Amino acid sequence: MNGSAVDYIILASLGAVVAIWGSQLYRIISSIVFGAFSAYILWKFSLQLWNSFAISVALMLLGLFIGLAVGFIVFRIALSIISAYIIASILTTNPIIILALTIVLALILYVLGRVFIPALFAITGALMVYKALVSLGLSIVISIPICILLGVVGFYNQFKHWI
Repeated sequence: MNGSAVDYIILASLGAVVAIWGSQLYRIISSIVFGAFSAYILWKFSLQLWNSFAISVALMLLGLFIGLAVGFIVFRIALSIISAYIIASILTTNPIIILALTIVLALILYVLGRVFIPALFAITGALMVYKALVSLGLSIVISIPICILLGVVGFYNQFKHWI
């Protein structure tokens, strides 16, 4: 056991929250992440374009506040765009291809998001709880059914809300 019992109890608690309410909480998470993403993109490109620290800071702050609002209001779109951009930038360095791939992937991720997002949170939370329970010394035979039940209940709870 690498961590203390308190660490694993916290991990199990957070895992249960993620499994059951992850998609309801991710509106807030999306807002913060999209705000940071918007600020970063505006900072990066404005500094390259104008080479002015003051303009870049102003645009970064503007991007942060607009991104926070957009990420909260249209959170599935925001997460689809961020995920698509990350995937596209991993696949290529050509800016035109990145833009085209981001648009296509964002549309695909947006459509699939209704099912995959609740499933992702339910599975992730259940795995967090499993890791904590096994690390605390609970038998695998007992931990697995508990985590499967948690994952199913979590998926149902999140999916019924139709994020």
